[in-house]
Amino acid sequence: MTAETTVAESSLDTVEGIIAALDRPYDGLLAEEALRAAQSRRSEIVPGLISLLERETNAARAGETDFGEGALFALHLLAEFGAREALPAVIDAVSLPGELPFDLFSDTITESLGAMLAALTDVPPDRIDALIRNRQANEYVRSAASESYECLVRDERLPRLQAAERLRGHL
Repeated sequence: MTAETTVAESSLDTVEGIIAALDRPYDGLLAEEALRAAQSRRSEIVPGLISLLERETNAARAGETDFGEGALFALHLLAEFGAREALPAVIDAVSLPGELPFDLFSDTITESLGAMLAALTDVPPDRIDALIRNRQANEYVRSAASESYECLVRDERLPRLQAAERLRGHL
């Protein structure tokens, strides 16, 4: 075991260390150990993940463009945990103007944001409706928000007819 391995493993003993390990520059490798450590400390780490997401959102809003993987990992973990308290921070992040949501979350916007929003929302999904109506938000973000209705219906959290009526209202 090298000194680097020992430091990396010991840093995963605390929530702060796990978050630091997740919030690193992209290096082509999955932070598998940090992700597993986060999953094992689910209830403890949610506030830190929300804070990380808020910090990255504010940095993007301030014009910073050099992002690590922290916001991306935070979004995925918060959705996996069904951390509904994270929805305001997530919506704030994905509502950033222009291409900033893609800078933070890459293809997650078009690939899985709809399912993530569904996992984080309460029913009725008023905050998702507000995101769909937000003409300042990126069109792909708004599209993903509308796709969240499919997940809500699939998961039997929202009746199909009600989902159709709500989506029809957006047209």
